[in-house]
Amino acid sequence: MNTQQGNKNDPIRNKYPVKLEAGPVCLNGYLEIPSGAQYLVIFIRGCNFLWSLNLGDRYLAKLLNKFGIATLRVHLLTPEEDWINQRASQLRFDSCLLAYRLEGLTNCLRETPCFQGFDIGCLGIGTGSAIALIAAADCSINAIVSLEGRPDLAGLALSCTHTPTMLIVGENNPDLIVINQETLTHFSGEKCLKLIPGAAQLLLEPRSLEQAADFSSQWFQRNRSPTLMA
Repeated sequence: MNTQQGNKNDPIRNKYPVKLEAGPVCLNGYLEIPSGAQYLVIFIRGCNFLWSLNLGDRYLAKLLNKFGIATLRVHLLTPEEDWINQRASQLRFDSCLLAYRLEGLTNCLRETPCFQGFDIGCLGIGTGSAIALIAAADCSINAIVSLEGRPDLAGLALSCTHTPTMLIVGENNPDLIVINQETLTHFSGEKCLKLIPGAAQLLLEPRSLEQAADFSSQWFQRNRSPTLMA
């Protein structure tokens, strides 16, 4: 893992852009590690956004950092693939490829010395929730949170994934609530659905994001490795 150290006076002890191995490729990301953190949450989205400029994701990461949780916002395509995707959208919905990348990234992080002793969770946003669920069937992820997600797109992987999963949806998004409620019945592991009162588009509503961060942090901290909680 290649890093560029941030401001040492920042309350977040380590804060910097990173390049991470994910199988045969190297991915760009942004890592924030609060002092004393023992849990790392990987932010996962589909491919049709620029992670470094997404204000909702940045604010959510900041909120989780305040709960003592480290965050990694990562783009699962290489710069070359992203260039192709922006012009032809060839890779935008290749969930199997992106899940394979997430699996490789997770395995790499678990072998990285600075993350020894860390639990690792995933926060899937939109179609990113399906990517996290597919990957979790084949790699060690402690917990998943789906935020305004489409877990239904994980298909048959839902019944193969035993990772504890929380689905979070805005109360004023009835179509997405129905999708998440129906998908919940296919999960084989621990699961729950949380509705944010009065919310429609969570990532555009700071107060709704604050409640989502609270739910998420509790879920991640609840689902930790027993040996690390001792």
